[in-house]
Amino acid sequence: MYQDWVSLSIAVHDREAETRSVLSRLPAPAGQTVVAAVVRGIASTLGIASAPQPSPLSAAAEVDWCMEVICHGLSLPLSEHDTIRDCVNIYCEWLTALLPAPKLCVPDAVQQRPNHYSRRMLNHLQNLFVPRSDQSIDTINRQAVLCHRVLRTVQSLSNEPARLEPDTWSTLLLFLLTVNDSLLSPPTVKDDIGDQMYERVLGVLFEVWIQACCKCFPPPPLWKTFRESCLHWRHRPGLVDQWSAVMTALTARLLESMYGPGFPALAVSEEDAVPASMAPEAVAQTWYRMLHTIGNPVEISSAAAVSSTQQFLQYAISSEAVIEPHQHPCLSQLPAIFHRAVRAISLLVNAFLGVTEPPLNESTSSSGPPVRKESSVLSPSPGSGSGVTPPAQRRHTRSMGSGSAGKGSRASIIGGLGSRTASASSQSGPAPSQSTAGGVGGSSEHPAPPPPPSVTQPLQAHSPAAAAAAAPAPAAAAAAAAVSSAAAAAAGGSADSGAVSLAPGRAKCNSVLHLFGAWLFEAALVGTSAHSSAKHTQGQSKRASAAYLDSRKSSTSSQTPEPADLPATVTADKFERGRAEALGALCRIFCAKKTSEEILPSYLASFYLVLHEVLSDREGTEVSQNLAAILLNCSSLLQLDLDGVNCLLPALTDAVHHVIASPRPITVRDSDVSGAALRRASVRLLVSMLALPLHFQGLPVREPVPGDRPPVSFLQLRPRLVGLLVTGLQQEADPVNCQMMLGGLLMCVQDSALYEESCHGLHDISTAAAAAGSQHVTSDSARGLYVRAIYLVCHRLMTSWKAELNTSLAALELLAGLARVRLQHQGRLEGEGEGIREGEESQITVFEMELLC
Repeated sequence: MYQDWVSLSIAVHDREAETRSVLSRLPAPAGQTVVAAVVRGIASTLGIASAPQPSPLSAAAEVDWCMEVICHGLSLPLSEHDTIRDCVNIYCEWLTALLPAPKLCVPDAVQQRPNHYSRRMLNHLQNLFVPRSDQSIDTINRQAVLCHRVLRTVQSLSNEPARLEPDTWSTLLLFLLTVNDSLLSPPTVKDDIGDQMYERVLGVLFEVWIQACCKCFPPPPLWKTFRESCLHWRHRPGLVDQWSAVMTALTARLLESMYGPGFPALAVSEEDAVPASMAPEAVAQTWYRMLHTIGNPVEISSAAAVSSTQQFLQYAISSEAVIEPHQHPCLSQLPAIFHRAVRAISLLVNAFLGVTEPPLNESTSSSGPPVRKESSVLSPSPGSGSGVTPPAQRRHTRSMGSGSAGKGSRASIIGGLGSRTASASSQSGPAPSQSTAGGVGGSSEHPAPPPPPSVTQPLQAHSPAAAAAAAPAPAAAAAAAAVSSAAAAAAGGSADSGAVSLAPGRAKCNSVLHLFGAWLFEAALVGTSAHSSAKHTQGQSKRASAAYLDSRKSSTSSQTPEPADLPATVTADKFERGRAEALGALCRIFCAKKTSEEILPSYLASFYLVLHEVLSDREGTEVSQNLAAILLNCSSLLQLDLDGVNCLLPALTDAVHHVIASPRPITVRDSDVSGAALRRASVRLLVSMLALPLHFQGLPVREPVPGDRPPVSFLQLRPRLVGLLVTGLQQEADPVNCQMMLGGLLMCVQDSALYEESCHGLHDISTAAAAAGSQHVTSDSARGLYVRAIYLVCHRLMTSWKAELNTSLAALELLAGLARVRLQHQGRLEGEGEGIREGEESQITVFEMELLC
């Protein structure tokens, strides 16, 4: 993003010229004696222990000499605590010269040139934050108290109407970057000064930075330095927490300015709120730059990338406890940090989609827009739960606001996607006056890619079975309508209780994917072979934008392979929660597609490849968090007319079978997701599949990646889908799930009857069922399914459902619906003793149903 701008990292890491005093050239005892004698007299005039007095210093030369002494005093060992405390008090009082009403003790020379002297004082105060060698608990606590005093003063300067010039703002921000780098860059050691203060110094940095964006927008070199510095702090959990809180507050303001007050408001606490005086243009520029401040969040999943800094290498060389930088114990927190980072992106996705939760047991208020409450991706309702940002455990320390592709082609598509999305989303102008809304609202400088040519031609045109499939299309359409209405009626609305709703004026899917797609696709593949291939392909791509190239220069995840001797705490399987968040966000984006909205084919292809990769990787009987995230967030995936989505049908069938056909209670690994909610999402997916086989018939299902199993046609999947529906009804205990499956069963019988009526025979269904390996060919016909449905429903009515009123009513409605189904002649009806004359249609009454039972 800032590749044409020079970085100030050298100034951050090498501040000797501004922080070293001439007294440091004298013997240590002599320097300490001079400092103690000088600061004692000046501190007596501050009014801390006695009444304030005018400063004894008047000329500029006198102030300059005393500042050399104070500069050395701030670097003394913490054993000289009283002297260091006096130095801190002097500078904190003198910095009030920037305020409209400076203290009485401020020298006249400082009051006449407040910005000049304030910049020098901020440079000297950096010495206070340098970790000392004698790091005992007592000395660390004393140093922390003095650092807090300085940070409070800096906060007051940024919040109050101070007389800060642009150069002073830059020095103030560079001061905060330097002290953060001093405390946070080294590997975390428990109870050291960095471990005690990392949340506080990060909170002040982000708060003051937002204030600067409001009052004096930082220049590109400072933004570039900010970004490069954050890449060295990614092993600290507080970095992602503060970044998430700031991004949430900025997003709330951005959505308000882009979509108006009618768009669902993002809940932000008062302490996190962005200053009301911040202009919309500054909000947009700040949002976009802050989004890319921590680099690619997926790199947090790489211990080798996070530890490839000079501080980690230096610690590994000087310490006998660590063999390699990537084996440092503090990196064991990377899975949790990665999860927080991807979750923050997931919440931003929800914000742009306008995800809201309908109020429960509350009257709907029309006085304002609905408020969003975010939750975990593994919740059956992504808009419900308690996903508060920032986390509650750190609020007491915060300071904000006080086709068929092979394995090789899969990597190429995902790699090309990374460069495409980075190119579309990572460019930004250097000045705050340039209008940018992160690509969501559109930009005249960087327009979104043109929509692709229409690829919505019917699949029948590509197969000899087109003529056969075209005939029952009205029947399939009627069946699709029947399943939605039947399921909704059977559920009585309770199936959707707590379900999320999307804002009608939400951003387009392409726009959201331009912003977050590259990160989400990569995060969803962390730990897989496709992830390594995709990163390699991204490195080979020449279409990457300047921002993406800049991020690669600042980070080494794409160039540094993961070592083979990784500790057990940072192996690939430990990042499953973060992967699940990314998968859930991707599913919500694609399921937010509006009618007639087009999504770029590259995004669709990458999405299908990612889902196929995850759905094909299942071990054991336990449901993984990744599979649960997909099922819970894409239950409507097959209802949106996404181009090519049917390529996922076999994989989705396997996934749904894994959940519905399980004879044991469903549990999600390392999660408290309700088994009933997971089964409910699986039932919704299953019901949405039932109409497809008879519509597409013998067309082959072209999976994204050819597998070991032979290719199947749509019609060959029908026996398995119907069998799964029957199995689910036989063992399902949840009333809502039972009611939805009853609606699906009625639709199956109606769809089969309409199909046979349009085709005038059963040849196609029976042949396909036999090819699929079905042992009951006749049961795949409309009549066979008719009889199975009657036997099953009546048996369950007499055994399991008689105590459940709603389920019993749904079952009786199904039987009444079956009585109205017109069946074609089959020669002999199973369960009946008499044949039916050829060419005669049969209609079975409710009385005959009872006889069958």
